[in-house]
Amino acid sequence: MKKSNQQMHCTYLFNFLLCFSPTCFGVARLVRHKDSIDIKVFRKPTTTDTTIHYTSNHPLEHKLAAFRYMLNRANNLPLKPEDKQQEEMIIKHMAKANGYPTKLIKNLQKKITTQDKHSISDPQTRHKWTTFKYYSPLVRKVTNIFKNTNLRIAFQPTNTIWQLLKHNKNPPNRYSNSGVYSIKCSSCNRFSIGQTGRE
Repeated sequence: MKKSNQQMHCTYLFNFLLCFSPTCFGVARLVRHKDSIDIKVFRKPTTTDTTIHYTSNHPLEHKLAAFRYMLNRANNLPLKPEDKQQEEMIIKHMAKANGYPTKLIKNLQKKITTQDKHSISDPQTRHKWTTFKYYSPLVRKVTNIFKNTNLRIAFQPTNTIWQLLKHNKNPPNRYSNSGVYSIKCSSCNRFSIGQTGRE
């Protein structure tokens, strides 16, 4: 009985194994057939095709981050050709649903596939990074000044949920808090010092 439980347990693990290693670029699913093993991209049943919309006021790098991740995953996982083609179709469908031009995604896909063949950069050159608030695409005109320097620019969006919600609270009345106070007399220049209690 113990042997059959172990066999069933191993079969269960093998059929639904999730790969979290850095070489997998995300979550992959191993599917066992009688004579082979297939790797497929795993998506939760609740997955939607929502990303940052193309018309939103975000830096293009932030908008393309999700697509870059998915294209890297499709390119680096050892998928069957038909599975890879299906994954690329899903990515293109997501891009179209979020308002992205198909040419932009094709160029990104081409850049990712050619980048694997070439060395990325010299590890000896270290760059310093700084952030700029991203108010509009006009910020790029200012940051282009640093293009040929050792300084790299990262953009920080200004329309985050935290910034929208953090000002919703009414500021506390500074006179209703407890504390020590000092009042200067206008006629004799003396100070009256006292302490208030909590409300």
